[in-house]
Amino acid sequence: MASACVDETNLISTDGTTHQFQVNYLESKNLSHSQCIDSSIFKSAGYKWNICCYPKGFLYNNYISVYLEIRSDWADLKVNFNLDILGKSGSEPFHRTFTARYTSGSSNSWGLHSFIKITNLEESYVTEDGYFQILCSINWTDKDCNGISRVPVGDVKEDISKLWQSGEMTDVNFEVDGEIISAHMVILAARSSVFKAELFGNINTAQGKIGCIRIEDMKPAVFRALLHFIYNNSLDNERDTVMTQQLLAAASRYAIKGLIVRCEDYLMKNLSLDTVLDVLILAQGHHLSNLKETCLEFAARQKNITKLVLTDGYNQMAQAYPSLWTELGKKLKATE
Repeated sequence: MASACVDETNLISTDGTTHQFQVNYLESKNLSHSQCIDSSIFKSAGYKWNICCYPKGFLYNNYISVYLEIRSDWADLKVNFNLDILGKSGSEPFHRTFTARYTSGSSNSWGLHSFIKITNLEESYVTEDGYFQILCSINWTDKDCNGISRVPVGDVKEDISKLWQSGEMTDVNFEVDGEIISAHMVILAARSSVFKAELFGNINTAQGKIGCIRIEDMKPAVFRALLHFIYNNSLDNERDTVMTQQLLAAASRYAIKGLIVRCEDYLMKNLSLDTVLDVLILAQGHHLSNLKETCLEFAARQKNITKLVLTDGYNQMAQAYPSLWTELGKKLKATE
């Protein structure tokens, strides 16, 4: 929500980067729970980042939440960062420190669900004209989370991505809803144990007699997005909630953990009354406990459940998935 962020500043120092941005708190009151305000993208040590602030909280609606998101491909990184809210004139800043480990199978977003209580923010840190300021200082560690010296992403990943984009030296074809999509067997096998079993676990493949493999129950755009992650270790930009649900199902089908985590993260941050029940059913079907719990928490909020119970989707869920209906009922009782 760009209109709620103004006067951003990026400061480079010898030991890291400090990014400051100002949030229009009065305007942010028009946001719903779990809606975020993003800073602009800034660079530190060759990587792109942004700060994501939830003025009404992400998981807890009595706290604001703040996260540091990496917005480019990365190797394993361990990053220390400080989060500060500047107070009114004469008051001390509010300060928290966090250590984040960005690994290939983790979320691209780390931070604090319960950064500061909203009542404390309003009392001590919102100025008379309705603003508060966030400072995020990134201080790099000397080692990554595996104890290896920190090295930016090299050329190998770029070369692999270009190999797929060029279509050169592909050795397997997939038929997806009538469309032929080519790839490289060894790369698919390295990234997915399911692909490895399918491509190298039968005698025809071992003898070089593999034909065109038909992929059932998947759209070509979803399969291409799956391959994009396999070759690039990142999500492409063409996605929405429905597409991400389908991509999550595909990632689960081929046991690609890193993609599962990224899709879960996207869906949790973009829950709405229109999507929460579909995402809840998806989480149940693929045994994704964190995503399921987030959906139940969202649906059980009083302002949400009063609207959901009037929808056809709620009645259909109650009939087709009685166990979910029971769990949601228990969550409602727990929040009363």
